Amino acid sequence: MTDLFCKKQRHIPGLPTPPPPSTGSTNSKHYSWFGMTSLRIDKPPLFWKMYETTKGNSQDGDEHVDFFMAAAESGQLDYGDVVVTDNWAPHRSARGKELEDYLFDYYGVCMVYLPPHRSDLNPIEHCWGRAKSYARYLVAERFLDASDTKDVMEAALNRITHADILADMQHDGYGVEESTRVSVESFSKRSIPVEKI
Repeated sequence: MTDLFCKKQRHIPGLPTPPPPSTGSTNSKHYSWFGMTSLRIDKPPLFWKMYETTKGNSQDGDEHVDFFMAAAESGQLDYGDVVVTDNWAPHRSARGKELEDYLFDYYGVCMVYLPPHRSDLNPIEHCWGRAKSYARYLVAERFLDASDTKDVMEAALNRITHADILADMQHDGYGVEESTRVSVESFSKRSIPVEKI
């Protein structure tokens, strides 16, 4: 998730050709994100890490392990929590298995994997889409400058709420306990700041 603006536009035959799409930025930096959502109102709705990707620093298994270790060590994960994750190769690698065992043995956290090719059922994917839409709005309304992708995305990610996470989980068909739903809905007018590492 590095580009805020599309590079192509769909052209429907018979209609005028649309103007070329805006690249939005001349900034050559690219960023990647790791994130974890929560419905617990005593935790941030979104815990995330953003880093600049370079040839020597791509999204890999080490970044994945570091992210979850930071989440566990900072108290974002509690005994009995379940982490739903997709089948991205580093999640299923030897390092990923070591991480899974470590989180279970030392923190009582269980990792559950979605079926292959079903990352659409991962609520974090909705967060990225929601944040990118809001980032485009911030730029279009000139609240922020498109040349600073990092600042724009940080502002957009900080906008994610527990109510957003609840809506995404319900959309994906996850069963949400009535008590959790009620607490999120009653809390929706307040917000715990999103935490980033």
